[in-house]
Amino acid sequence: MPMLFENVCVLGSGLLGSSLLMAAKNRGLCRRAQVWSRSEATRAQARAQPWCDQVFDTPESAVQAADLVVLGAPVQVIPALLEKIAAHIKPSAIVTDVGSVKQDICAAGQRVLPKNFIGSHPMAGSEKTGIAAADQTLFEAQACFVVPLPESDPLAVEKLTAFWSALGTRVTQTDAQTHDRIVARVSHLPHALAAALCVTLSQDHPEWKNFSGNGLKDATRIAASDPELWKQIFSQNRAALLQALDQHIETINTLRQALDQADEKTIKALLTRAQTYRQNWPIE
Repeated sequence: MPMLFENVCVLGSGLLGSSLLMAAKNRGLCRRAQVWSRSEATRAQARAQPWCDQVFDTPESAVQAADLVVLGAPVQVIPALLEKIAAHIKPSAIVTDVGSVKQDICAAGQRVLPKNFIGSHPMAGSEKTGIAAADQTLFEAQACFVVPLPESDPLAVEKLTAFWSALGTRVTQTDAQTHDRIVARVSHLPHALAAALCVTLSQDHPEWKNFSGNGLKDATRIAASDPELWKQIFSQNRAALLQALDQHIETINTLRQALDQADEKTIKALLTRAQTYRQNWPIE
């Protein structure tokens, strides 16, 4: 694959940031992989990685030579981090992020780096966290949103899109509001439901989980993710997630009413609609 960037710098080397640098270096998409993390322990871990060329103690110093800056920090931290680095990036640098909520982040990018910032969100991840869980195949066959600003250079958007495509993702370009409505339904709602299911099951004979099959394990896997991270995501996408929850509650109420009234026709109709939707899944 052709090298797209000389220096790629990740600010916040968690699972996504570390996996991105590992994959970029191993695929020859960049010459140098650079890291900053707020935690000294994480910076020490990064120095020991074969894919990491340089670790910085401050975000300002980390971005100065970077051609692509990727903000891998928690979503609520990214706007302040954008302000911190705005005066220190190269004029030609592309700045992006991997945050799962886009409206607040893109608003901050438009405010402080309108010519450089282009939002991104790869739909990749795991209940695992940190550098130790990094996986260079994490992005393969996963969807990825690219969210330009009105001021974004089309050539920069094209280059960033090529970078995500070279990591194996299926790129879709959209605006921040549409992105947040989509992920509220396909990512944040499922996480909320998995968490709620685990809370419900924990209230009465929690040891019964030992008798479950793979269905319950599949339905609840993501509930094992970092609560602090997901609290931030839910809070930032509050309006869209509330709409998704209200829509789901209507469906649950319909099912409950059908059960209460022994309405087998409605029960089967709901199950058939669910089956059809799942059988038409685009990618396995």
